[in-house]
Amino acid sequence: MRRLFLTALCSLLALSPSLKAQTPGEVGSLAILLGNEKVRESLGITPAQASELDTIRSNYRAAARKIAASELPTAKSRDNAQAALDRVTQSSNKRALGVLSSSQSEKLIKIENKFLGATHLYSASVQKRIGLSATQSQQIEEVRSKSEQTVATTNRLFEEGKISFHERLETLREDRLGRGKELLSLLTPVQKDSFAAITR
Repeated sequence: MRRLFLTALCSLLALSPSLKAQTPGEVGSLAILLGNEKVRESLGITPAQASELDTIRSNYRAAARKIAASELPTAKSRDNAQAALDRVTQSSNKRALGVLSSSQSEKLIKIENKFLGATHLYSASVQKRIGLSATQSQQIEEVRSKSEQTVATTNRLFEEGKISFHERLETLREDRLGRGKELLSLLTPVQKDSFAAITR
């Protein structure tokens, strides 16, 4: 179940006229992304905003950990837990966006795009906007599943003391880079151009 929590944390525009700007938070938690000091500095977050965002992040983490700690013996219970986590993430994202000004929200889109990289393809709306087929969407879901398994295994090894903190970070970084290349390889040249227009 830790996989659900880690997925949520992992969570982090010069658009073509034909592409509609996305809403931040389609993939992952904005509460976590907005807790990053460099992100806050880039957005010009005020002390008052920082205080509100800290509260939102703390509440989000507590809710996510509670879900992650649940016993989930069946596929249905795991699906229900994922749905509950999705609701918590969406609610938290909405509150976090409410703290930002319109100009900060626009800047956040660019930051989030850089942070997510190719994993932005996990977003259903992004897939739709660049014209992915049903087969491509399924292939991307398979890549996501493999990545989540790697994250879960790596973090378990770290928690058991079998790998160091540095080894953990390096493994996850290499997996992220490798999955990114794998995701991009699934796109046609035209789709790559459309995706580049969204994420540049």
